[in-house]
Amino acid sequence: MMRTRRAALQRPLASVLTGALIAMAAVVGVAAPASAAGPTLTTSTTVVANERITVAIAGTGFEVAPQYPGQPSRHAYVALVEKGDLTVDQSSTPNASLDVSAAGEISGSLEQVAAELDRTKAYEIISWPSRSFPTEANLLARADVLIDWAALFPAVVEATTTTLSASPDGTAVEGADVTLTATVSPAASGSVSFTAGDASLGSAPVDGGVASIVASSLAVGTHSIAAAFTPADATAYSASTAPALSYAVTATATEPETPVRVPTLTLSTSTGLDPAGEEITVTGTGYDPAQPIYLTTCTDRPLSEVDFAFISAGCTAGAKLVTSTPRTDTMVKFAADGSFETTLRVAPKGDTTAVYTIADHTGMTNRSQDAKAVVSFATAPAEPLPAPTLTVTPNTDVDPSGATLTVEGRNYRQSEVGAGFALRFGWVAETWKPTDGAADAARPSISYVRVSDAPTGGTNLQWSENADGTVDFSWSVEVDQKSANDKRPGDDYRLGVFTFGNKVSQGLQPDNEIFVPVTWAEVAPQPEPTKSPRITVTPNADLDPAVSNTLTVSGTGFVGDSAANGAYVVFGEKSLWAGAGPLPAEGWVQLAWVRPGSIVGGAFTVELTVPAGSLDPTKSYHVATSAAHALSITDRTLDTFADVTVAQPTAPFVAFAGSATVAQGGVLEFTGGGFAPGDVVTAVAHSEPVMIGTATADAGGRVSFSWAVPAGFATGDHTLELSVGGAVAASAPFRVTAAAVAAAVESPAEPSCVARSVSGATIEWGVKESYRSYITGPIAKGEISGGWGSGSGAYSPENDRGRVSFGGSVHYTGHSGLLDMTLSNPRVQITGANTASLVVNVQSKGYNGSPDVNANGVVFATLSLPAATTTANRISWTGASATLTAAGAEAFAGFYSAGEALDSVNITFPLGAEVPCDASTDATLAATGGQAPVDTLWLGAGMLLIGALAVSFTRRRRSAL
Repeated sequence: MMRTRRAALQRPLASVLTGALIAMAAVVGVAAPASAAGPTLTTSTTVVANERITVAIAGTGFEVAPQYPGQPSRHAYVALVEKGDLTVDQSSTPNASLDVSAAGEISGSLEQVAAELDRTKAYEIISWPSRSFPTEANLLARADVLIDWAALFPAVVEATTTTLSASPDGTAVEGADVTLTATVSPAASGSVSFTAGDASLGSAPVDGGVASIVASSLAVGTHSIAAAFTPADATAYSASTAPALSYAVTATATEPETPVRVPTLTLSTSTGLDPAGEEITVTGTGYDPAQPIYLTTCTDRPLSEVDFAFISAGCTAGAKLVTSTPRTDTMVKFAADGSFETTLRVAPKGDTTAVYTIADHTGMTNRSQDAKAVVSFATAPAEPLPAPTLTVTPNTDVDPSGATLTVEGRNYRQSEVGAGFALRFGWVAETWKPTDGAADAARPSISYVRVSDAPTGGTNLQWSENADGTVDFSWSVEVDQKSANDKRPGDDYRLGVFTFGNKVSQGLQPDNEIFVPVTWAEVAPQPEPTKSPRITVTPNADLDPAVSNTLTVSGTGFVGDSAANGAYVVFGEKSLWAGAGPLPAEGWVQLAWVRPGSIVGGAFTVELTVPAGSLDPTKSYHVATSAAHALSITDRTLDTFADVTVAQPTAPFVAFAGSATVAQGGVLEFTGGGFAPGDVVTAVAHSEPVMIGTATADAGGRVSFSWAVPAGFATGDHTLELSVGGAVAASAPFRVTAAAVAAAVESPAEPSCVARSVSGATIEWGVKESYRSYITGPIAKGEISGGWGSGSGAYSPENDRGRVSFGGSVHYTGHSGLLDMTLSNPRVQITGANTASLVVNVQSKGYNGSPDVNANGVVFATLSLPAATTTANRISWTGASATLTAAGAEAFAGFYSAGEALDSVNITFPLGAEVPCDASTDATLAATGGQAPVDTLWLGAGMLLIGALAVSFTRRRRSAL
């Protein structure tokens, strides 16, 4: 069912919904409409045969249709139903909800498939208010639907077929009766018209499915006869035409005259034939085709003396049988008129030769088929000399590194001057032969000899002479591609072995000008071996856990899309990760990111520094690599592993963290190793025993001590002893020096310093344009929000020193929230007329299980200040260039390198009242530039992730990168 633009009524129009709708109408004061004379409907119907009808509906006077709450306009339902039946099912009854125009008009259409219509019934269109079912009481209007049933269900015409036959079948003699019969199926009443081309032969009624006529006036020739059936009732049966029948009418036969036969032979060539034998064309006429004949050659004699015995006595070789019924390809067929044509090889038979025909063995005494034609032969020429040949083995796919060519010459002509001929391995131009006028430069040699009757030696090669005066020779020559190419004059020269006669010394010898090309074997290119990523680690064995160790890691084979982000290199316990799943972000002793630009040809070198005391001899360690950034989660093609072993202590030892010399009042730091885990180790300083303290050995058998040397401890050499259970396990010497005594210096009076207060300061800084583009681009698909606030602080114009802190923050998010970083509270520390530092706080959301980061006082960038613009109460710098610091690069997690340019900065300080100088404004005091040392970032317990792995970390909590 075709739907109108408004959806069909919802099925659940049950009593509950009906009651609800009636109640709603009651609430808003809309009464159910009563039948009114106002609305009228008109319909028109279109039909698609055997498929459907479409009823176009138009109505007027529908301004009386109710408009219920929630309806933007008045509506009226319409449906196509059996006349008098008001049952409407919105899923099967064609129906629609139509808008009522301001003029009270409706219009639309409904469809119904032919299969749902009954031609014995009448149909109508009914209309009733929306939000109700149709009843006799609430009908707005109704109109009959007129259906052209004949057009919708047209009558079916049964197809017929007609076939045609003739008797006699296929052909008849001129004037004979031909019976033409047409058969119609099914056997419908009607008539059949018979035609021959455009001529009518007559017609006949169909009786029992058959109609026939007799035609006796068909002319000699081939006719195309047709039969066309016309039904008596065209509404019940279709017309049909039989396929055309080809029919031949022949003329009355007459007795042929007996031909006079005179056998005659005609030869395509009869004189000057090749005495070695020559094939000629033989044509015969005037023969009786009923009598087979032999065609052969034999000694010429008068035809009257020829009989079967003469031919069979020695002239059967090469003979052919000519017959009207040949059975093999070697037999020749007689034409109906007694002629034939064939080829015959003719050779001399005695002094004179003739071509003969005689009756075959079935008519040995029949002389009516005898005929002959005489032939003659040319005088046989002298046997020609064999042509010279030159062979070179091998001459293709020759080993380019070196090979031996075997050159064989046969049947060469001796020169008239007797000086032999030249034999060369070398290059030839397109025109190289002396007989073509080519100079010797057109045929430069790589190796050569002169072939002659002189004994072999030096550059001469002796030939061997044949009985017919020609000569043969054989030559072996060593060749290689490099030597040959070194003497190649140009790209258009060909390489090969060739012979010729030198025009001046040997005379032109055109028969001996022969060239055999030589080609080298193609050297198959060796495929570049596929390089798998590999690493080497130095040192990789017996690391001393008591000292700092620097591991040099070299990698090769780090190529392809997997290396697009560079590679991570980590060092830590083997149990932490062995390639199963994503690379963990934490738990490693040390980690480095090898940037893409640091990988050259798939190779890189990076150093990892392992702090003293960070290794446990009881555990297993390795260096591992992985694809970087997001690829470390999914791409395992760059995973490599190299074991690193830790030296196993053979006995307890003492190791000093720095120097073994300490001043009185100083701090001596040392460690002990080689103890059993859990040992309680006591440290004592001698000569006079001084108890330093006790410590419990960790799982690696290590203890650490930090001892404040008393100011009165004796100077000189002493011994440090570590004992367990009262037994000394290890000792080491150390030295105490006298404490330095500062000379008394009179302190001069401090000079007075005054600065200006700053409030309402402004800063304009976009951090880095490329980073903003990345965040908001198609990869990160993130957002940037926030901005910088006003600033306050102090600035000394006299000292070109000052510090101003700004409010506000900028928030960066991307990668569906995995990248989440905030830069806040920027501070500008002016350190000179042209220098300054930019300090920010960095907060980063933990990534994939890593901890959150909150790092304050990061010296993010150094500023190069342009000349300041000053007034009495204001100073500003426009376009100050910003350079990323090492600490800033760490804050970016290696996203950018230290030294890279950031966006330029615009700064304005309004200058207020005078205030005393402090560390930020007094040139005589050191300004730290922030809460942390310049170019140092304290990340505390976490690490910063900005879409990638942090540069380094030491915590050992495991999480996925």
